[in-house]
Amino acid sequence: MTASADGAEDKMSGAIARIEKGMASIEKRLDGLQREIARLQKLVGPFGVYMGDDVVLTQMLTGLRFLVPASDTVMAPKMIGNRVWEPSLSAVMPRLLRAGRDVVDVGANIGYFAVNAAMLLGRGGGAVVHAIEPNPRIHALLLKNISINWSLARIIPHQFALGETEGEMLLHVAGKLASNGSLLGPGAGVAGTETFPVAVKPLAQVIRDPGRIGLLKIDVEGAEAMVMRGAAEVLRAVPDIEIIMEWDTEAQRDDPGATAFLAQFFAEMGFSAFVVENGLAPTPVVDLPRLGYCNLFLTRLPGRPPS
Repeated sequence: MTASADGAEDKMSGAIARIEKGMASIEKRLDGLQREIARLQKLVGPFGVYMGDDVVLTQMLTGLRFLVPASDTVMAPKMIGNRVWEPSLSAVMPRLLRAGRDVVDVGANIGYFAVNAAMLLGRGGGAVVHAIEPNPRIHALLLKNISINWSLARIIPHQFALGETEGEMLLHVAGKLASNGSLLGPGAGVAGTETFPVAVKPLAQVIRDPGRIGLLKIDVEGAEAMVMRGAAEVLRAVPDIEIIMEWDTEAQRDDPGATAFLAQFFAEMGFSAFVVENGLAPTPVVDLPRLGYCNLFLTRLPGRPPS
Protein backbone atom coordinates (compact mmCIF):
# COMPACT_ATOMS: atom_id res chain seq x y z
CA MET A 1 0.00 0.00 0.00
CA THR A 2 1.39 3.39 -0.99
CA ALA A 3 1.79 6.34 1.34
CA SER A 4 -0.97 8.21 -0.50
CA ALA A 5 -3.36 5.30 -0.01
CA ASP A 6 -2.46 5.16 3.67
CA GLY A 7 -3.19 8.87 3.96
CA ALA A 8 -6.55 8.52 2.26
CA GLU A 9 -7.50 5.66 4.57
CA ASP A 10 -6.51 7.70 7.62
CA LYS A 11 -8.64 10.62 6.41
CA MET A 12 -11.58 8.30 5.81
CA SER A 13 -11.22 6.78 9.27
CA GLY A 14 -11.05 10.24 10.81
CA ALA A 15 -14.15 11.35 8.93
CA ILE A 16 -16.05 8.25 10.05
CA ALA A 17 -15.01 8.87 13.65
CA ARG A 18 -16.22 12.46 13.47
CA ILE A 19 -19.53 11.36 11.97
CA GLU A 20 -20.00 8.76 14.68
CA LYS A 21 -19.20 11.35 17.35
CA GLY A 22 -21.68 13.76 15.76
CA MET A 23 -24.36 11.08 15.61
CA ALA A 24 -23.82 10.30 19.28
CA SER A 25 -24.21 13.99 20.09
CA ILE A 26 -27.43 14.19 18.06
CA GLU A 27 -28.83 11.10 19.79
CA LYS A 28 -28.02 12.64 23.16
CA ARG A 29 -29.82 15.84 22.19
CA LEU A 30 -32.81 13.89 20.90
CA ASP A 31 -33.03 12.04 24.20
CA GLY A 32 -33.04 15.39 25.97
CA LEU A 33 -35.75 16.74 23.66
CA GLN A 34 -37.89 13.66 24.23
CA ARG A 35 -37.61 14.12 27.99
CA GLU A 36 -38.55 17.80 27.62
CA ILE A 37 -41.53 16.93 25.43
CA ALA A 38 -42.71 14.40 28.01
CA ARG A 39 -42.37 17.05 30.73
CA LEU A 40 -44.30 19.63 28.71
CA GLN A 41 -47.05 17.12 27.91
CA LYS A 42 -47.63 16.75 31.63
CA LEU A 43 -47.83 20.53 32.01
CA VAL A 44 -50.46 20.98 29.31
CA GLY A 45 -52.83 18.35 30.63
CA PRO A 46 -56.21 19.31 32.11
CA PHE A 47 -55.98 21.53 35.17
CA GLY A 48 -58.79 22.47 37.51
CA VAL A 49 -59.21 22.91 41.26
CA TYR A 50 -62.71 23.12 42.70
CA MET A 51 -62.93 26.17 44.96
CA GLY A 52 -66.50 25.68 46.18
CA ASP A 53 -69.64 27.67 45.37
CA ASP A 54 -69.75 26.32 41.77
CA VAL A 55 -66.33 27.81 40.94
CA VAL A 56 -63.23 26.09 39.49
CA LEU A 57 -59.74 27.60 39.35
CA THR A 58 -57.87 26.74 36.16
CA GLN A 59 -54.54 27.80 34.67
CA MET A 60 -54.02 28.54 30.99
CA LEU A 61 -50.99 27.58 28.90
CA THR A 62 -49.92 31.23 29.20
CA GLY A 63 -49.75 30.93 32.99
CA LEU A 64 -52.80 33.15 33.52
CA ARG A 65 -55.30 31.83 36.05
CA PHE A 66 -59.08 32.08 35.87
CA LEU A 67 -62.03 31.29 38.07
CA VAL A 68 -64.78 29.75 35.92
CA PRO A 69 -68.32 28.56 36.71
CA ALA A 70 -68.11 24.81 37.32
CA SER A 71 -71.60 24.20 35.93
CA ASP A 72 -70.95 26.07 32.67
CA THR A 73 -70.94 23.69 29.69
CA VAL A 74 -69.37 26.06 27.15
CA MET A 75 -66.23 27.74 28.48
CA ALA A 76 -65.37 25.59 31.50
CA PRO A 77 -64.71 22.27 29.67
CA LYS A 78 -62.42 23.97 27.12
CA MET A 79 -60.54 26.12 29.61
CA ILE A 80 -60.00 23.23 32.03
CA GLY A 81 -59.38 20.51 29.44
CA ASN A 82 -57.46 22.42 26.75
CA ARG A 83 -56.15 25.27 28.93
CA VAL A 84 -56.97 27.75 26.19
CA TRP A 85 -60.21 29.37 25.03
CA GLU A 86 -60.86 30.01 21.33
CA PRO A 87 -57.34 29.00 20.25
CA SER A 88 -57.45 30.64 16.80
CA LEU A 89 -58.43 34.00 18.25
CA SER A 90 -55.99 33.63 21.14
CA ALA A 91 -53.20 32.96 18.62
CA VAL A 92 -53.77 36.09 16.50
CA MET A 93 -54.48 38.47 19.39
CA PRO A 94 -50.80 39.47 19.86
CA ARG A 95 -50.67 40.62 16.21
CA LEU A 96 -53.75 42.81 16.53
CA LEU A 97 -52.94 44.81 19.66
CA ARG A 98 -51.11 48.12 19.27
CA ALA A 99 -48.78 49.50 21.92
CA GLY A 100 -50.30 52.34 23.93
CA ARG A 101 -53.79 51.90 22.46
CA ASP A 102 -56.72 50.93 24.66
CA VAL A 103 -58.87 47.82 24.26
CA VAL A 104 -62.63 47.75 24.88
CA ASP A 105 -63.90 44.21 25.50
CA VAL A 106 -67.69 44.22 25.08
CA GLY A 107 -69.19 41.10 26.62
CA ALA A 108 -65.99 40.41 28.52
CA ASN A 109 -67.49 37.48 30.42
CA ILE A 110 -65.06 36.20 33.08
CA GLY A 111 -62.27 38.27 31.52
CA TYR A 112 -60.32 35.74 29.45
CA PHE A 113 -59.57 38.07 26.53
CA ALA A 114 -59.46 41.23 28.64
CA VAL A 115 -56.82 39.72 30.91
CA ASN A 116 -54.90 38.27 27.94
CA ALA A 117 -54.88 41.69 26.27
CA ALA A 118 -53.66 43.30 29.49
CA MET A 119 -50.86 40.73 29.72
CA LEU A 120 -49.77 41.39 26.13
CA LEU A 121 -49.95 45.19 26.45
CA GLY A 122 -48.04 45.21 29.75
CA ARG A 123 -47.91 47.79 32.50
CA GLY A 124 -45.41 50.18 30.94
CA GLY A 125 -47.18 51.23 27.75
CA GLY A 126 -50.01 53.27 29.26
CA ALA A 127 -52.76 51.25 27.57
CA VAL A 128 -55.99 50.46 29.42
CA VAL A 129 -58.37 47.54 28.91
CA HIS A 130 -62.08 48.23 29.49
CA ALA A 131 -63.93 45.01 30.38
CA ILE A 132 -67.70 45.41 29.94
CA GLU A 133 -69.86 42.62 31.39
CA PRO A 134 -73.49 43.08 32.57
CA ASN A 135 -74.16 39.62 34.05
CA PRO A 136 -73.93 40.17 37.84
CA ARG A 137 -72.68 36.66 38.62
CA ILE A 138 -70.13 36.59 35.83
CA HIS A 139 -69.06 40.16 36.61
CA ALA A 140 -68.19 39.03 40.14
CA LEU A 141 -65.83 36.41 38.65
CA LEU A 142 -64.43 39.02 36.26
CA LEU A 143 -63.44 41.17 39.25
CA LYS A 144 -61.72 38.23 40.92
CA ASN A 145 -59.89 37.25 37.73
CA ILE A 146 -58.60 40.80 37.37
CA SER A 147 -57.39 40.59 40.96
CA ILE A 148 -55.55 37.26 40.69
CA ASN A 149 -53.83 38.30 37.44
CA TRP A 150 -52.63 41.63 38.77
CA SER A 151 -49.25 42.33 37.15
CA LEU A 152 -50.69 43.52 33.84
CA ALA A 153 -51.91 46.63 32.05
CA ARG A 154 -54.71 48.36 33.93
CA ILE A 155 -58.14 46.75 33.51
CA ILE A 156 -61.26 48.82 34.22
CA PRO A 157 -64.39 46.69 34.77
CA HIS A 158 -67.86 48.01 33.85
CA GLN A 159 -71.11 46.33 34.90
CA PHE A 160 -73.53 47.24 32.13
CA ALA A 161 -74.22 46.34 28.51
CA LEU A 162 -73.43 48.35 25.39
CA GLY A 163 -76.33 49.25 23.14
CA GLU A 164 -77.79 51.92 20.91
CA THR A 165 -79.16 54.25 23.58
CA GLU A 166 -78.99 54.61 27.35
CA GLY A 167 -81.63 52.65 29.24
CA GLU A 168 -82.34 49.26 30.77
CA MET A 169 -82.91 45.82 29.24
CA LEU A 170 -83.31 42.24 30.43
CA LEU A 171 -80.31 39.92 30.18
CA HIS A 172 -81.28 36.27 29.66
CA VAL A 173 -78.89 33.65 31.06
CA ALA A 174 -79.33 29.87 30.89
CA GLY A 175 -78.03 28.12 34.01
CA LYS A 176 -75.53 25.85 32.23
CA LEU A 177 -74.62 28.42 29.59
CA ALA A 178 -73.26 31.15 31.84
CA SER A 179 -70.97 32.36 29.08
CA ASN A 180 -73.87 32.98 26.67
CA GLY A 181 -76.05 35.66 28.29
CA SER A 182 -78.15 37.52 25.71
CA LEU A 183 -80.17 40.72 25.55
CA LEU A 184 -82.26 39.23 22.75
CA GLY A 185 -83.86 36.37 24.68
CA PRO A 186 -83.01 32.85 25.82
CA GLY A 187 -83.34 31.23 22.40
CA ALA A 188 -85.50 28.31 21.44
CA GLY A 189 -85.46 25.25 23.67
CA VAL A 190 -83.25 26.72 26.41
CA ALA A 191 -84.56 25.66 29.81
CA GLY A 192 -83.72 27.07 33.24
CA THR A 193 -83.17 30.60 32.01
CA GLU A 194 -82.85 33.49 34.47
CA THR A 195 -83.32 37.14 33.63
CA PHE A 196 -81.53 40.13 35.11
CA PRO A 197 -82.33 43.81 34.53
CA VAL A 198 -79.12 45.49 33.34
CA ALA A 199 -78.14 49.03 32.46
CA VAL A 200 -77.39 49.77 28.80
CA LYS A 201 -75.17 52.58 27.48
CA PRO A 202 -73.80 53.59 24.07
CA LEU A 203 -70.03 53.48 23.61
CA ALA A 204 -69.66 57.27 23.44
CA GLN A 205 -70.95 57.58 27.01
CA VAL A 206 -68.50 55.02 28.36
CA ILE A 207 -65.06 56.08 27.12
CA ARG A 208 -63.91 59.60 27.94
CA ASP A 209 -61.21 59.65 25.25
CA PRO A 210 -62.36 57.46 22.32
CA GLY A 211 -59.25 58.41 20.35
CA ARG A 212 -57.24 56.10 22.60
CA ILE A 213 -59.22 53.03 21.52
CA GLY A 214 -57.21 50.75 19.26
CA LEU A 215 -59.34 47.61 19.41
CA LEU A 216 -63.03 47.04 20.04
CA LYS A 217 -63.77 43.38 20.82
CA ILE A 218 -67.43 42.34 20.73
CA ASP A 219 -69.03 39.08 21.87
CA VAL A 220 -72.68 39.77 22.66
CA GLU A 221 -74.58 36.72 21.39
CA GLY A 222 -76.42 38.29 18.45
CA ALA A 223 -76.80 41.84 19.80
CA GLU A 224 -73.95 43.20 17.65
CA ALA A 225 -76.21 45.51 15.65
CA MET A 226 -77.31 47.29 18.83
CA VAL A 227 -73.69 47.75 19.86
CA MET A 228 -72.68 49.05 16.42
CA ARG A 229 -75.52 51.55 16.27
CA GLY A 230 -74.40 52.92 19.61
CA ALA A 231 -70.74 52.94 18.52
CA ALA A 232 -71.24 54.60 15.12
CA GLU A 233 -70.37 58.08 16.40
CA VAL A 234 -67.07 56.85 17.85
CA LEU A 235 -66.19 54.80 14.75
CA ARG A 236 -66.70 57.83 12.52
CA ALA A 237 -64.57 60.02 14.78
CA VAL A 238 -61.70 57.51 15.18
CA PRO A 239 -60.98 55.92 11.78
CA ASP A 240 -58.16 53.67 12.99
CA ILE A 241 -60.25 51.72 15.52
CA GLU A 242 -60.20 48.02 14.66
CA ILE A 243 -62.82 45.43 15.62
CA ILE A 244 -62.82 41.78 16.63
CA MET A 245 -66.35 40.43 16.58
CA GLU A 246 -68.05 37.10 17.11
CA TRP A 247 -70.17 36.57 13.99
CA ASP A 248 -73.15 34.26 14.39
CA THR A 249 -75.97 34.66 11.88
CA GLU A 250 -78.05 32.13 13.84
CA ALA A 251 -77.93 34.29 16.98
CA GLN A 252 -78.54 37.45 14.93
CA ARG A 253 -81.92 36.07 13.80
CA ASP A 254 -83.31 37.10 17.19
CA ASP A 255 -82.70 40.71 16.04
CA PRO A 256 -84.54 40.84 12.68
CA GLY A 257 -82.54 42.58 9.96
CA ALA A 258 -79.34 42.65 12.04
CA THR A 259 -77.20 40.60 9.65
CA ALA A 260 -78.00 42.74 6.60
CA PHE A 261 -77.59 45.92 8.66
CA LEU A 262 -74.14 44.90 9.90
CA ALA A 263 -72.86 44.01 6.42
CA GLN A 264 -74.08 47.35 5.06
CA PHE A 265 -72.77 49.23 8.12
CA PHE A 266 -69.25 47.83 7.75
CA ALA A 267 -69.26 48.44 3.99
CA GLU A 268 -70.35 52.07 4.41
CA MET A 269 -67.76 52.58 7.15
CA GLY A 270 -65.03 51.31 4.81
CA PHE A 271 -64.01 48.22 6.77
CA SER A 272 -62.17 45.24 5.32
CA ALA A 273 -63.05 41.89 6.90
CA PHE A 274 -60.95 38.84 7.80
CA VAL A 275 -62.16 35.52 9.17
CA VAL A 276 -60.12 34.37 12.16
CA GLU A 277 -59.42 30.68 11.60
CA ASN A 278 -55.85 29.34 11.66
CA GLY A 279 -54.75 32.86 10.84
CA LEU A 280 -56.65 35.66 9.11
CA ALA A 281 -58.44 35.00 5.81
CA PRO A 282 -59.67 38.03 3.79
CA THR A 283 -63.42 37.97 3.22
CA PRO A 284 -65.50 40.50 1.22
CA VAL A 285 -67.79 42.43 3.54
CA VAL A 286 -70.70 41.80 1.17
CA ASP A 287 -70.27 38.07 1.81
CA LEU A 288 -70.69 38.33 5.59
CA PRO A 289 -74.39 37.32 5.53
CA ARG A 290 -73.36 34.01 3.92
CA LEU A 291 -71.02 33.10 6.77
CA GLY A 292 -72.03 30.89 9.67
CA TYR A 293 -70.33 31.05 13.04
CA CYS A 294 -66.84 32.58 13.15
CA ASN A 295 -64.78 35.41 14.57
CA LEU A 296 -64.10 38.44 12.40
CA PHE A 297 -61.33 41.02 12.35
CA LEU A 298 -62.34 44.33 10.75
CA THR A 299 -59.98 47.18 9.90
CA ARG A 300 -59.76 50.32 7.77
CA LEU A 301 -55.97 50.59 7.98
CA PRO A 302 -53.73 49.80 4.98
CA GLY A 303 -51.23 47.02 5.59
CA ARG A 304 -53.31 45.46 8.33
CA PRO A 305 -53.44 42.88 9.68
CA PRO A 306 -49.68 42.53 10.07
CA SER A 307 -48.14 39.32 8.77
